[in-house]
Amino acid sequence: MTRKPKKILVPTPVSLIVRGEAGGKVVSFKTRPGGTKAFVEKGVKMPKGLSPREQVYWLKRIAHGSEYFIKPLSPKAKEIRSLLEKNGIIVEKAIQDLKNGTFLFKKTGNSLDSVNGIKLFIQNREKNIENVGRVIRKMHSLGITHNHLHLSNIAITNNGTVVLLDFKKARISKKTITIGEGIFQELLKTAKTITKLENHVKKLSKPEQQKREREILLQFLKNYPKEITLTP
Repeated sequence: MTRKPKKILVPTPVSLIVRGEAGGKVVSFKTRPGGTKAFVEKGVKMPKGLSPREQVYWLKRIAHGSEYFIKPLSPKAKEIRSLLEKNGIIVEKAIQDLKNGTFLFKKTGNSLDSVNGIKLFIQNREKNIENVGRVIRKMHSLGITHNHLHLSNIAITNNGTVVLLDFKKARISKKTITIGEGIFQELLKTAKTITKLENHVKKLSKPEQQKREREILLQFLKNYPKEITLTP
């Protein structure tokens, strides 16, 4: 019986710095030095003739299809991840310290900017919005703000579990924090992020988007006290 040859996977940069213009048109982009690398099959090359926008989407598809990633992980991010895991919040799985400030990660769930992630989220939309809000509220109760919650950094598993990704901008406070400034802005940005996801499925007018953002924000806020007592 002939064995199939093993696929050779190579790390490929997928973190991008994108330059755009009004209307969302991608003008140019470059890979972010020291950013995330996704393992893809050796020999896979970007098709020729793609526009900058199409090239960005091609790289995103490459990242969504990868099972393993190399990402930088600072001591502060490690501390935050450990605290979240200890308190029952699921984060992407780090499987090996590469000893150079980076770790090897295994894919955990489907990010909300991927085809599978959008499909899973929309299947039980209101329940998933509730789950996202619960996870963020729990994170805030630990004194942690993520500061980078967009579609690529929230994932969902096949059974609906919410997974948080990428803590390089996260911060932790040792004192009581209030619903203002950072926390409110984080909730508002997450509401905008989810509205953006919903807009992929059903196009909304600008007033409809703004109304939906307010609805999701109020849903997030309804269970927040004015002050958050940090979990010991």
